[in-house]
Amino acid sequence: MLDDLQWADTATLDLLCHVARHQPEARLLVLGAYREGEVTRRPLFERALTELTRLRRLTTITLGTLTITEMATLTASVLGAPLDPAARALLSTQSEGNPFFAEELLWGWLETGVIARWGGTFGLVPSVDSTLPSSIVNAVRQRLARLSPEIIDLLHTAAIIGRTFNGALLAKVAAQEAEAVEEHLQEATHAHLIRADRSGMFTFDDVCKAQRQYAKSKKQRSMEASISNQPRKTGRALLSTTVKGGLSRHEPYTTKSDHYSKRSKKG
Repeated sequence: MLDDLQWADTATLDLLCHVARHQPEARLLVLGAYREGEVTRRPLFERALTELTRLRRLTTITLGTLTITEMATLTASVLGAPLDPAARALLSTQSEGNPFFAEELLWGWLETGVIARWGGTFGLVPSVDSTLPSSIVNAVRQRLARLSPEIIDLLHTAAIIGRTFNGALLAKVAAQEAEAVEEHLQEATHAHLIRADRSGMFTFDDVCKAQRQYAKSKKQRSMEASISNQPRKTGRALLSTTVKGGLSRHEPYTTKSDHYSKRSKKG
C-alpha cells in the first residue's frame, strides 16, 4: 500500500515502473492512493502514470464522496455511538463527503463542545458555534501554497464577492482578461478549492470557508478602497452586474458596493 503517491520522489516512481515493466507475471498487487487534483502539478508523477498506463498495468478507481449511509457508519465508528440526523447533515455539508475532513470535524466538535452525548446518541449543542479544525485549515492552505501567486490573488478577490461568484464578474472586478481568469479558476477547480457549474458560476467548497474568510479579510481594505474611489455610475453598474449574475443581494461585495454608492451621494 503506497499512500500520497503524488508526493513520491523520483526513485520511488522509477522503482514502481521498473517492477511493472520487468515483473509482469509476478503475483503482486500494488495499491496506491493519490490526490487527483495534484497530478498536473507533479510532472514526474504524471509521467509515471503515463508509463504504467502504456504498459497496461494500471487500473484507476476514482473514489467518490461518502454517501449518507457511509457517513453514518463513519461517525458511529469514530464516536462509538450514532450521530443524530441534524448533526450528520451538517457534517456532510461541511465536509463535502470527504472522509478526512469528516473525521477531523468530528474530533474538533468533540473537543470544542459542539456535540455532546445524550443517552445513546450524539447531537449538536445549542448556541455553540462550530469552527474548522486547524488540521483542515492547514490542508486547505497547503493546496493554496501549490498555486501560483496570481491564482491566489484572484481567489482573494473572489472571496470578497462571496461564497458563490460569477467568473465574468470576477474578471471585471479584477480588471483581467476573461480567458486568463477562466484558466486560473480551472486550476483552482482542479485543486478542489472551488466548484464550477455550467452557467459560469463558481462556489468555494465548504471546507474552504475558513480560508475564504482569511482571504477576504486580507484583501478587503484594498478592494473597498477601490470601490469607494469609483464614480457613482461604475458602482451601480457593478451592483447591477452582481445581481444579474445570480448572486444574493446579501453577499459581502454587493453590500459594500451599495454602502459606498450611498456614501458617495452624501459626499
